[in-house]
Amino acid sequence: LLPKDNIADKLIIDDLIKRDFHIVILGDVGAGKTTTLQYVCKRAIEFDDKFFTENSFPLLVRLIIFERNETIFDNIQRVLGIKVRYVGGALLNNIESRNRQHLEERMLIQSMIFNYIEELKPIILIDGFDEITIERQKQIYSELNELFLNIRNAKIILTCRSSAYDINLPNSGVYEICSLNEIQI
Repeated sequence: LLPKDNIADKLIIDDLIKRDFHIVILGDVGAGKTTTLQYVCKRAIEFDDKFFTENSFPLLVRLIIFERNETIFDNIQRVLGIKVRYVGGALLNNIESRNRQHLEERMLIQSMIFNYIEELKPIILIDGFDEITIERQKQIYSELNELFLNIRNAKIILTCRSSAYDINLPNSGVYEICSLNEIQI
């Protein structure tokens, strides 16, 4: 992988995992972004302690298979089998009050998911930001921003096609995947 702004320094994913920031992997179609995530999963499943010093297990989030209004938090909650039910608040007749209560419920659940992730320390692999619609990218970007900003104990790796990546995520390094050589292919 190459740092997006410095093409002289080639790095391997094994070294990037050990760094103290989240990772964005860019590349063209067929460059190996998803294959790199599969490699990370394989290494984690084999529990290679030289590779994974801090993270406990891989958690794959494939954006392309999300339900229509599913969020990253919904997906993580479902995959991990976390059951959360909000029981606070009164029954409200006012639509504005119900919307506010729904927002408070979502924020509480999101906070619980953050805490859960921080405790479990998974490596969260988010694949295919470029494979969702522009409208969904705007929605997902907000969630990614929250995750990249608030998650410290877990590692997040996001993949996206180079030409589709026009966002800036906090606490992250952006890398362009190098072409595979004949032996790697």
